[in-house]
Amino acid sequence: MKFSTKLFLAIFSVCFVAILAATFGGYEISKRIYIEQYKELYHQRLRLVAREFVAFENAYQRVALNAALAIRSKLASNEIKPSEVQSKAKELGVDGARLMDRKESNSLLKLCPAYKEITKNRRNIQQTPLLPDVYNLKEKNWFTLIPTKDLNSIINVRVNFEKVSQILHRLADDESDIINVKLTGPTGILLGQVQKTGIDKRSLRNVLKISETVSATVSDCCECEVRKLVSHDQPYTYKFQADISLNSLTTTLESLQKSFVIIISVLFFTTLLFSRWVSSFLLKKINLIRKTVDQIAETQDFTKRVPISENINSKDELNALAVQFNNMSSSIMEAQNSLIEAKKSEARAAIASQVAHDIRSPLTSMTLALNHLQEANRDKETKISIEEMISIMSHGISRVNGILKRLSKKYNQNQQDSNPVETPKLTLVDKLLLDVAHEHRLKLLPTQNFKIEGFESVPRYWSVVQVTELQTALSNILNNAFEASGDDAEVKLSASQQGKKLNVEISDKGSGIPQDIIEKVFEREFTSGKSTGSGLGLYQARKAIEWCGGKIQISSEEGKGTTVQFTIELEKEPKWNIQTLELRKGTTIHIADDDPSILGFWRQKLTPYNDDIKVVEYTYISQIDNVFKDLNIDNSLFILDQYAGESSQSITGLKLIEKYEIGERAILSTSEFDDQNIQSKIKELGAKLLPKPLLSSITIKILGTE
Repeated sequence: MKFSTKLFLAIFSVCFVAILAATFGGYEISKRIYIEQYKELYHQRLRLVAREFVAFENAYQRVALNAALAIRSKLASNEIKPSEVQSKAKELGVDGARLMDRKESNSLLKLCPAYKEITKNRRNIQQTPLLPDVYNLKEKNWFTLIPTKDLNSIINVRVNFEKVSQILHRLADDESDIINVKLTGPTGILLGQVQKTGIDKRSLRNVLKISETVSATVSDCCECEVRKLVSHDQPYTYKFQADISLNSLTTTLESLQKSFVIIISVLFFTTLLFSRWVSSFLLKKINLIRKTVDQIAETQDFTKRVPISENINSKDELNALAVQFNNMSSSIMEAQNSLIEAKKSEARAAIASQVAHDIRSPLTSMTLALNHLQEANRDKETKISIEEMISIMSHGISRVNGILKRLSKKYNQNQQDSNPVETPKLTLVDKLLLDVAHEHRLKLLPTQNFKIEGFESVPRYWSVVQVTELQTALSNILNNAFEASGDDAEVKLSASQQGKKLNVEISDKGSGIPQDIIEKVFEREFTSGKSTGSGLGLYQARKAIEWCGGKIQISSEEGKGTTVQFTIELEKEPKWNIQTLELRKGTTIHIADDDPSILGFWRQKLTPYNDDIKVVEYTYISQIDNVFKDLNIDNSLFILDQYAGESSQSITGLKLIEKYEIGERAILSTSEFDDQNIQSKIKELGAKLLPKPLLSSITIKILGTE
């Protein structure tokens, strides 16, 4: 991962984590505030209800007391009879009143001895908080007790809770989130309850329970303690309780969550842009340094410098780094100038050594071929035909030309393309190897023996190789074999196909290689046993074979000889190659070639079919070009040499095929069949390619005959 990406991610991560922490913290605080406000809202409602309830209690107790006093006064003045007390109570705004005689008073006194104070005129009034009725616990009442004027009876006035239960109903009705409201006494005895109907069951899953406590107006209730409605010596208090649904709170919190999600999303993209800006700002100086380094690495120009701040004494570490880098570049440039001068001499020596080593073998072959030609010119017998000697010389010249081109690319500093790698070709690899073998056969002494096995008269193995490098590799190996064997050398070159590989083996019966150095023979500049050895031969061979995707190995035994074995990856026969010439009756074959032997070959090959086809011969490509408009193209086949008689190359076989769009009716027959440009153009034009080394293997088939 790039440093700029790491820096961006670091800044973004820190900022975003901080934002997340702050946002989630803010959400939790806001959530807590919402919940507390929600709780406090309903606590306030309950407190308000509690105060309202106590105010009602005070008011009704005053009403009850006034009613009791009014009844006592009317009884004393005989305005009402004792039997009329209950009916009078309704008129006075209370729920009930009765005149308790001494017998009933005694039962009341048993309930609470403190009530004796009323009958003994020690206390004028005795009131209770809201209590369950003694005779009917389901009813809740306030009771007010006063004695009659003669102290013989007690007037008991009752106010029912139902008159004030509307407070609980109003609270439940006004607040949609309230599910249940109840009023209890100090010991938890239920005094009143309102339960909403039609409540969604889901509302009961998330319920908030709150309560508020308020003291009753009458805090010292003798009856309450006796009936265990209150703990000993404890005041009588009311407890209001409510079950609150959290649905609306949940909805509010969900809305809050959505708001915070939107905030986080906005902050995410803001942080992203901010982090990008900050990282770019921080990396500005680093990018300047990196850009300068890249330019120096690409151009090798150490005069380039990193722009630095005008304030040299700046505390900016990156500015200091840029100053150090500029100083380093200056030092490298000085050292480079010194090194270049020192390397020039070494490079010249390396070039000379490489050229001398690689071209020694082809030059020797060409010299020997010339000697044989001179002998032939003096009418002396020669073991090799003139055509074969010319072929060897042509092959040697081609190899020397390839070596020089490769070395020129590698060491010519003024040439833009300094790539030293030879362009590979799809070619007939066994022909390349056999050409090298023929070179060395020409150099044999009468006492030397060179066997060549496994090579057929017509080459058939295709491979993608560096032609010059591979031929140089085999030449180097053969040179070593003959040099190690001396004047009585017995060297064998054999080839065999093994699956998709061509296995090549060179063996000799020379002095062999010591086992302690055999692993070093493929190293550059390693040589042993030869005073003139450069250490380049087997090193070059290993590099060339490995480039082809093959492997090379060597085995040797001192005093018995050495065997070098290498493999070459084989390719399928190219689709453009032609092996059988299929002709229709009546076809006219136009053959253009400036080599009389080639024209003679075709003449001999096609003569048996003169009754079915017609052959027209040309020495120049331009001859066909001149008469092309008069030819019957539909019944024609063109077999063209690339440069037949055209020294200026103004019109070639390929140009003629392209000019008249006759790809389907054309065959290019050339010795330069392995030229990449020719192969590519043949595919593009849809024509066929017939390598001249394969001419002898071509077969003729007349369509429509058995």
